[in-house]
Amino acid sequence: MEYWTTEEAARALGITRVAVLKRIERGKLPATKFGRDWMLAKGDVLRTVSRRGRPRKQRSADRAPGDHHA
Repeated sequence: MEYWTTEEAARALGITRVAVLKRIERGKLPATKFGRDWMLAKGDVLRTVSRRGRPRKQRSADRAPGDHHA
């Protein structure tokens, strides 16, 4: 299994290293502590990246009645 540092994971996710650490603390990103460093399985990070696509725009059929904003 290949592991990434928090810095590598941050680059892949497009967030800061501090944000990665916060996600680890909240249980949003699985990680393993090696000595004083957190390491993240590359596959876990890549799955997170694939789920982070851009939010879909709401289609007109999905909007609430009276909501005319795109």
